[in-house]
Amino acid sequence: MFQLLDRHEVLKLDVYPRELIPGELSRSEAFELFEGWSVPIVSIVDAAASTLIWIGKGSHKSRRELRAIVRKLSRKQRRAFELLAASLGHSSLLTEVLGEPGEIE
Repeated sequence: MFQLLDRHEVLKLDVYPRELIPGELSRSEAFELFEGWSVPIVSIVDAAASTLIWIGKGSHKSRRELRAIVRKLSRKQRRAFELLAASLGHSSLLTEVLGEPGEIE
């Protein structure tokens, strides 16, 4: 894992050069980072699943991040995420995290 920082563009990228969730690399989406230069990025469903895995490893900051990601999911993406969480054995953890009170917005 490493980070790319561009202070001029105020951009930070976290780079994880491995597949944490089965099949996630095949579901990646192209993102044009700079003109003429595209990079594959994780799908939002896989990003949510990855965040859930980090929560399972003890990351408390990730709990808030997951709730924010889930709020952005479409109905179809939410269902896909729930199925993926179940296949990873994290259904009860997902229910727990989503049931926690959020911050005042």
